[in-house]
Amino acid sequence: MQLGVHVLRNGLFAALLAAEGMTGPDQAIEGSHGLRELLGKFELGPFAGDGRPFRVTESHLKFFLSEYHSQAPITAALELHRQVKADDIETVTIYTYWFTWSEIGSEPEKWHPTTREAADHSLPFIIAAVLIDGRFGDEIFSAGRLQDPRIHALINRISVKEDPELSRQFPRFVPCRIEAVTRSGERKVAAVEYPRGHVRNPMTDAEVSAKFFSLAGRMLPQEQMERAFGRLSSLEEAGNIGPILDAVRIGTTP
Repeated sequence: MQLGVHVLRNGLFAALLAAEGMTGPDQAIEGSHGLRELLGKFELGPFAGDGRPFRVTESHLKFFLSEYHSQAPITAALELHRQVKADDIETVTIYTYWFTWSEIGSEPEKWHPTTREAADHSLPFIIAAVLIDGRFGDEIFSAGRLQDPRIHALINRISVKEDPELSRQFPRFVPCRIEAVTRSGERKVAAVEYPRGHVRNPMTDAEVSAKFFSLAGRMLPQEQMERAFGRLSSLEEAGNIGPILDAVRIGTTP
């Protein structure tokens, strides 16, 4: 299960409205403009509890600061970098499932991103940068890297294709295969089934902690980060997110 930023934003906004007294429809599922009218007939699954798992345990984390469906390709590109230098690459073909191809690898504009948001949703741009750098960092979306001539030279040798077999595997798997042909004619391949952060390839507590501090450190001082992380780590016992929100508020020392 992947939750986009807009989903989290809408959920928070709805909670704030509810806190101010706004109510929702009594018949949100069965009523006029309810879910069944808009989406068609469906059956609600059993709620969690009484031995049934909560869906939060099926949520994926993003190991890399990039669009979710680029996670597996980035992982494969890092492995490919260990096999071949970017300057030796003649062509690169990224094989993926339909949604990735459609979302971040199909339109011509994906080969010519001019903004951070466009680059973050450009699979060719991301993979070209990773193959060149041998690592991933979101600084590749900076204004300077958007104009990087090495990225532009390699991106024109990259193609993205939907593999019907990989489409059949998704979402049970989150697969990707990248094939590179070198200037000497050698073929190099790297494949991934689950990127880091997927529930079947979960991040460690240390990796989650490192990601939090690396991001929060861009806005918060060390002491405040440590206090916030401590409160986040004890959320289940606290049962109240208020102290957490206070702890991450910029410019305060709660």
